[in-house]
Amino acid sequence: MYLKEGHAGINLTPEKIQLVEIVSQDNKFIVANVDEEFFSESVHLDEKETKLSSILQAAFNELVLRNPLASANISFTLPPDYFKIIELPYEKSLIKKDLEEHVRWEFKQLFPYLNIEDVVLQFIQLKRNGFSGGDTMLIAAAIKKHLKYIYKFCARNNFNLKYVDNSHFAANSIVRLNTQLPKDTNGLSIYLMDNILSIIVFQDHHLSFYKEFHYERIDQIFGKIDGYLIYLNDYGLEKENIGYAVLSGDRASESVKQHLEENLSINFSLLNPFESLPLEEKLSESDFVASDYYSFAASAGIALRQI
Repeated sequence: MYLKEGHAGINLTPEKIQLVEIVSQDNKFIVANVDEEFFSESVHLDEKETKLSSILQAAFNELVLRNPLASANISFTLPPDYFKIIELPYEKSLIKKDLEEHVRWEFKQLFPYLNIEDVVLQFIQLKRNGFSGGDTMLIAAAIKKHLKYIYKFCARNNFNLKYVDNSHFAANSIVRLNTQLPKDTNGLSIYLMDNILSIIVFQDHHLSFYKEFHYERIDQIFGKIDGYLIYLNDYGLEKENIGYAVLSGDRASESVKQHLEENLSINFSLLNPFESLPLEEKLSESDFVASDYYSFAASAGIALRQI
């Protein structure tokens, strides 16, 4: 991948803002900035805009005061629960217009409280070669109000907004770029935030299955993951056929990794977005890079999107 310009990826959680900036040097890309800043109080994009702007801007100011950004391009990731995600069967014979009409109708039935004109829809074709069931796609709906706020934040700070994505989807860009992970196999990706558990199953590094759960206590995640894997048995995916498993997110940790392995009998690795990327020398001793790397998978993944 060759980046003609720098690109900064920002991951927003209710508690903090995380940043990874990638710049081009000598026709190669290099990680130039890895940082985070906690908000003065928890935030949600449904807050009053004046309050949200004040909190987010104050945290962002702290980041750029420590390390000014060299990039004019910026992208954001949001927690999985900011998106309404559904899975739908579809006919390959449908033309694009008919498919979009079908999706809009289904969306209205499932989310009658949402105006279809107030969302932006993303279509993701699922790869399920060898699994039972027909052609299926994932529909992810982002709320326009949230996207407009992010756009205004970027305009106010003189940035070009490139992408806004689900934090787990963005983190999995790292999976596809990791040459150490086997490609011709099934993979499992767990993204863990406070009270949110997101599960993705890959086939040849392509999205096959997606499921999101809410939890109250961290010990509840093991039963939810195991139950979903049992459910996937009906599609022909058995636990023994999972070639690799990765864990990332703000609530990931070595302790959670060990408990996952004990409860699920699957070997996990903490997803490291920096292990295959050149770093500026100043980052060689960064705690974020050395020990908290798995929490930056989303911001690094979105920063790596080609521009």
